[in-house]
Amino acid sequence: MKKIHVLIVDDSPLMQAWLKKILSADPEIGEIITAQNPYEARISLQTKRPDVITLDVEMPGMDGISFLKEIMSTFPSPVVMVSAYTQENCQTTIRALSLGAVDFIPKPGPGLEEEKETFPQRLLSKVKDAAQARTVLPLSATFPHPNHQGIEAGRRHFLKEQGSLIGIGASTGGTQALSFLLSRLPEEIPPIVIVQHMPPQFTGAFADHLDQVSLLTVKEACSGDRLKRGMAQIIPGGKHGQIQKDQQGLFLSLNENPPVNHHRPSVDVLFQSLALIVREKGIGILLTGMGEDGAHGLLAMRKQGASTLAQDESTSTIFGMPQAAIKLGAVQEVVPLEEMPARLIKIAGL
Repeated sequence: MKKIHVLIVDDSPLMQAWLKKILSADPEIGEIITAQNPYEARISLQTKRPDVITLDVEMPGMDGISFLKEIMSTFPSPVVMVSAYTQENCQTTIRALSLGAVDFIPKPGPGLEEEKETFPQRLLSKVKDAAQARTVLPLSATFPHPNHQGIEAGRRHFLKEQGSLIGIGASTGGTQALSFLLSRLPEEIPPIVIVQHMPPQFTGAFADHLDQVSLLTVKEACSGDRLKRGMAQIIPGGKHGQIQKDQQGLFLSLNENPPVNHHRPSVDVLFQSLALIVREKGIGILLTGMGEDGAHGLLAMRKQGASTLAQDESTSTIFGMPQAAIKLGAVQEVVPLEEMPARLIKIAGL
């Protein structure tokens, strides 16, 4: 089996040494090159073509975002951002993902012993996943934003009575896919609930990013939130999200039950609740991601008469989650990402 060659770019010699020690202990990892700054890394990239680059967010001279742009324009490669747990770094990391980074991993903060203990395995998992990833450059320049037009009052009334709800699940590569999809949906779209596999500190920053690039109101979900047309809600990292219904309509319930498919939030948990509560009025979408989370939930939705879509292989960073659902027979339509907004708008009846 071909070994994975890695370039580590980090200005901290201690962090460099720790990352190298973790990676070198795994038999699937091959050559490891280190660089203390982007200038050293640039020289290495002229002679070496690593399978994966780990890139520090904060570095003197040239920051990680600037170097990421350079990498994507000259040596397109799977990049895993290494970020500290700060609000500023959370926002910068989300920006990096929108520019083409495959994934990210937070550095363990002071006092977070559990984070430190699990960091080696999480790093290895992300590097190995990234080695399988397709480098997908942002589609925004190729596919411009549509010119959304409003819909008449009669259609608005019909949508309100119809009560449809959209559930979307994504993992690796999902931040780019979701940015593309949501930025091309009209304000009249039915309510959207999203599970994106992401640590707790980052889902709020990601919701803020989507809110800025979209006509929709996008927010990090809170338990008890009502689901409204023109609003998309991101389930917070570290919590499961489920759809509930009372006399006033649909709302979200959050909990900290054990992880499902190694994830919390889990796409399966969300989709199972859509199958139970929304039934044939649901729309389920599985986007790019590693693993099988969401496949069984999407099948449950389809069995209840819901519309079910999956992103195709050619536009997925990693085809794992859509492929698992397709193999189960959970997917009615396999759709390229660039066609997903128009298809969703049509299914929603707009």
